[in-house]
Amino acid sequence: MQWERRTFLKALLTGIASAGTLSVGIDRYARAMAAPASRKLALLVGINDYGSQGQLLGCVADVELQRELLVRRFGFSPRDIVSLTGEAATREAIETAFLEHIVGQAQAGDVAIFHFSGYGTQVKLPIASDTSAPELVNGFLPSDSIRNDLLETTLLLLARSLLTDKLTLVLDTSHQPAGQLRSNLRVRSFPTPPISLNPEVLAQQVELEQRLKATNKRLANGTILRATTPAGVAVEVSQGDFHAGLFTYLLTQYLWQAIPPSQIIVALSRVAEQIAPLMGTEQQIQWDSGSKHSLFAYSLLPEALPGAEGVIADLQGQEAEIHLLGLPLHLLPAYGLNSCFQAVSVESNREKSKSQIPTANSSGDSLTIPLFGEPPLLQIYSRQGLVAKAKLVATREGLPPLEVGQPVQEAIRLLPRNLGLVVGLDSQLERIERVDATSALTGISAVAVTTTAGGQAADCLLGKLPQAEGYGLFSAGGSLLPKTAGAVGEAIKSAVGRLTPHLEHLLALKRWQLTGNEGSSRLGVAAVLELAGAEPKPLLWRASRREIGGQAEVPVPSAGAIPSWLPPEIASDSPLQYRLDNRSDRPVYFLLVGVDASGQAMMLYCSQPLLPGASLTLPAAGNPPDHQSGLVQMQAIFAPAPFSRVEEVLKGDSQFVLERQQQQPLLQPLKCATALLQDLHTASAVPSNLLGGVADVFALDVRQWASFCFVYVIRRSAG
Repeated sequence: MQWERRTFLKALLTGIASAGTLSVGIDRYARAMAAPASRKLALLVGINDYGSQGQLLGCVADVELQRELLVRRFGFSPRDIVSLTGEAATREAIETAFLEHIVGQAQAGDVAIFHFSGYGTQVKLPIASDTSAPELVNGFLPSDSIRNDLLETTLLLLARSLLTDKLTLVLDTSHQPAGQLRSNLRVRSFPTPPISLNPEVLAQQVELEQRLKATNKRLANGTILRATTPAGVAVEVSQGDFHAGLFTYLLTQYLWQAIPPSQIIVALSRVAEQIAPLMGTEQQIQWDSGSKHSLFAYSLLPEALPGAEGVIADLQGQEAEIHLLGLPLHLLPAYGLNSCFQAVSVESNREKSKSQIPTANSSGDSLTIPLFGEPPLLQIYSRQGLVAKAKLVATREGLPPLEVGQPVQEAIRLLPRNLGLVVGLDSQLERIERVDATSALTGISAVAVTTTAGGQAADCLLGKLPQAEGYGLFSAGGSLLPKTAGAVGEAIKSAVGRLTPHLEHLLALKRWQLTGNEGSSRLGVAAVLELAGAEPKPLLWRASRREIGGQAEVPVPSAGAIPSWLPPEIASDSPLQYRLDNRSDRPVYFLLVGVDASGQAMMLYCSQPLLPGASLTLPAAGNPPDHQSGLVQMQAIFAPAPFSRVEEVLKGDSQFVLERQQQQPLLQPLKCATALLQDLHTASAVPSNLLGGVADVFALDVRQWASFCFVYVIRRSAG
């Protein structure tokens, strides 16, 4: 029998007052610690539709992303997860569920998770005197009223009543009214100014706070993961018809792929590196770890040990529905039909096989050899968002049947050859400016145009400069890109002509980054970005995790700190170098390519392979004075076959010296990007049977390449 919310709250407060502590006795605590297995409890809240008050798109999807991660990867029982979405997520329902499901059941040693996706707010507390200003506090907007907020302080007070320290609060929301972003990303801050709180809500908050103060207990050992800092914004991203919170998607996606199980500080660092190119400093995730650090995400080790890009959600004969929960966000718009996944088990995940890629038999019309020997191969024939339909295309007799819940790993990636750049038009542009800009942009090959008002997701934005009449290019989240600002009085058509080389660099970068496969690559290589010196200091570590394992060391903040996460910052006078390691059984060729802090496309090319077991150290840039201030995005790419097409393009570049093993500017970055994809396509040699008769694609086999992304910030040194 469930208690009514007020009855439960009264009982909770009475117990606290009588005991003088949040613990109900040493015996109960000891029994919980001695239990054979800890219980895992979760309360997930997501609200999209606020009626006339506002509309979000990805909050309910966040709940589903978390739920699938917790059940499929971390072993939660579905009956121990309560989801409140839409109209059901009233303040009373949220508080009641927290009290009954989390506080009422969690014992010492149990795991508890609370997730909120929706509008964050700021509310006014009553003014203490005629001369004082109203105090603003953070809240979470429930589905029923803007004056009925769930206060953040109330949530934290309820959390402090738990017997377990294995509590994680995931808050994918923001509180500062952000106004209109220079993008089509939706912000999860309620857009209106702060208003006064319902007195009843405040009375209940004060009562709970007074009772808990008597216990002198604070949330010391739990973890709070915030999508942004108090002054920042949390945004949603859209990929076609799929919408989700940027923070929730990146976090859950990384935890799906991570192997070995990732420390939470490593996971947050990797998420921050993906947010920065999109949002700049507008969104910086924040971690409050209290006085005791939780080593792993959600205070848990995954039960499904093999990292995965997806999971089998349903089976119908030889066909399966796959949820692609571990697929990197930037791949979603480009991930092509006929891509293949292998179904794996925990036991077979680390088995090595020298079987060849599936090949046709003598008649050329069937496939019988699986990709890695044991697991069957599934090929996607339709996809909507993260839900894909797949058919079994390679198996053999004697294998156990596929099962719902079985993880799947990427085997063959198909990318379109004609992939273009989507340029958004700033909503601040006048109508005539939008017309002229559209006309000029559509004349550029491989460029598509969208608006910032509900259009498709943009790769970059064309807009006006702040407090000026010139134009520039901005990231999808609204950060001005380096060296793109124009002069006052410039016509927008002229601006498009001036910015065309920058657009080509951005498209080249987009194509390079689509090769990223650190989580799924089967080519055993690693790369480290280091501070050069007598004793090099590692800064960023990347490797084919499925082949090599291990993870980078990340500095742990001091106890009680509330750090915000950004990519590593490196002084401009610091000498940097890459150390490349070949841990495979064959020679591998490599190159480094990307954009420097000034937005210039750069490449380091070497025509000689790295032999098995060998290491090589290369400079990360030219001399230290060449460093610029800003964000650097580089891709280290490896393959067992030479980059012949890339070398042909470089030979036609009069300024590029092939024998010079250091980063050099690229005059034709887009040609290099296309040549690189063609080289990887050729090296993969995927049988035509698997291409579905489609010729305008690049087909890449995960055993034939590895590609790692390095994101860091160069800061100009003082003086």
